[in-house]
Amino acid sequence: MELQADFDTAAYRHEAYYNAPFNQIEMYLTADAPQQVRLGALNCTIELDEGERILTEISRKFTRESLQSLFQAVRFSEVRHYEPGNGYYSLVLLRL
Repeated sequence: MELQADFDTAAYRHEAYYNAPFNQIEMYLTADAPQQVRLGALNCTIELDEGERILTEISRKFTRESLQSLFQAVRFSEVRHYEPGNGYYSLVLLRL
């Protein structure tokens, strides 16, 4: 749904943080100055202070062990697991 928002996109900066306790990367848009944004589709206006953040994305990170525990909990079995040498990602084929 289009919100018909009038964000000044140049007035925000992108920030990413690794939240170690939750094993996730969190992405935010942070206001560089106070903002007043009209959301036409919702017939409302929101105000953001300088430095206020909008959470835009969460990217969860898993270890091989945490994936195996998750799969077992839902009764899936691993058929194949591919992970490059740098460990940046993995692809897993599962069977029910």
